[in-house]
Amino acid sequence: MDIYQLLSFLYISSSVTCLSQIKSNFQRTVIFINANTDLGENAFIRGGRNYHCTGKTGTDPCSIPIRHKNVSSSAATKWSVGDNYLDWQGAEINQASFNGLAAEGTPLVWTTSKHVPGNLTVRDNGFGFSALNTFGSGFWMLDVEMDCSETDSGWFQFKTYITPTSGWEPDIDQTQACGGEVGGRRPFLTNNHQARCGKLNLFYYASAGCIINNIPTSLPTTTPIPAEECGIKHVSQSRIVNGHPAAEGVWPWMTEILYQDNHGCGAVLISSRWAITAGHCVRTAKTYGPWATILRTGETNRHILSGRERDYFIKNIIKHPLFDKAGAGLVNNDHDIALLELVAPVEIRNNDVTAACLPITFPVDEFVDKECWITGWGSTQGTGDRMLLQELKVNVSTVQSCSTYYSAEVSHRQVCAGRYDHQACQGDSGSPLSCFLQGRWYVVGIVSWGDDNCHGRPSVFTRISAFTDWIKQETGVQFNKPGLIG
Repeated sequence: MDIYQLLSFLYISSSVTCLSQIKSNFQRTVIFINANTDLGENAFIRGGRNYHCTGKTGTDPCSIPIRHKNVSSSAATKWSVGDNYLDWQGAEINQASFNGLAAEGTPLVWTTSKHVPGNLTVRDNGFGFSALNTFGSGFWMLDVEMDCSETDSGWFQFKTYITPTSGWEPDIDQTQACGGEVGGRRPFLTNNHQARCGKLNLFYYASAGCIINNIPTSLPTTTPIPAEECGIKHVSQSRIVNGHPAAEGVWPWMTEILYQDNHGCGAVLISSRWAITAGHCVRTAKTYGPWATILRTGETNRHILSGRERDYFIKNIIKHPLFDKAGAGLVNNDHDIALLELVAPVEIRNNDVTAACLPITFPVDEFVDKECWITGWGSTQGTGDRMLLQELKVNVSTVQSCSTYYSAEVSHRQVCAGRYDHQACQGDSGSPLSCFLQGRWYVVGIVSWGDDNCHGRPSVFTRISAFTDWIKQETGVQFNKPGLIG
């Protein structure tokens, strides 16, 4: 028994009752997993519990009883005949084959969120469009009735198995906090995906993230953050000027970019499905695989999980087309901005997650001498704990004074804030400069660059108001009120 199996067993054994006393509890359970498969490849999953396995399907304590739904003739339908358990083996003894090919586990169905030529649908053809899939193309789906009484307190594990090429999915270090309506902290350590029985579970192949929602009883709809609610928070920040750990929920639009569960950069929510960060934060970022970019909401103390955290997959990363481009008039880190499109909308809960407003109509120096704050998990130069979200009140400089600090290195698409030892530092990149005006909080800039020693000269931020046309064009987010995005 390896360390993952041991910890899993200890978690389970603390609450397990005699199996003979447990009644069956079949509930509809859905898994979506995004896998970049080629034509001719098929996807299966193998899983269940992962301790004291005997390898004997049907009597193996690791196996979980399932019931497939009947759909039109397809490979997955054929392979589902006689597939009565989610288990770690391949084909069950009486499991049917398809065109002479044996099953390699529990079969998945290829789905897309878009209508395809020929109007192929999962309901009528066994693959194609599925109303449950609101995530995109290339998502393989399992939609079964599962006996939740045979799971580990409602949780089970699995990996994908792809034929005839790659076989087993690589080991996964699943993120600690699944996103979604009923996500939250994973229950134990394992090198497999962890899903919840009776829920809709979303994963990416070989990636750490996870999103868990209730299964919709009608066609899913997205509820955006209303424009009139942007920039509103229900917890006040401290009045300490020299930098201080922020309380939970104080900066509800503040998010964190993670790579393999490690801090990468900051980002800021501008709607339920979109966030903004610095372009240099995502130069080599990926949306899939072991190094997939994950966006975490509700984070404050990186030492622990409070239960507020939720992790979300990134569907699309859009860097500004002029970022990293050489040319006349371009200065250091000019156009340093990127948009992150989320696979699923963030969950708005407890008033501690919402969007910031964008300053689309304000003149460039409107926020000079206004109440503005920098937040982030960057270096504190030994003055504090960078694992705690830090907040710092700063002054915004005029365009003229900003240019005097950095000569011609600053463009009109940038803004300066902070001074001496009151500024952003390494690790704060992508984090917002939030300013209070007319009763709301606006994200005026995002951390781009600054003094190498984080001392002396102000920090330089990408000026959001210079990119609002581009943001609107790329995101489709409606500007419902002057000066606001929700």
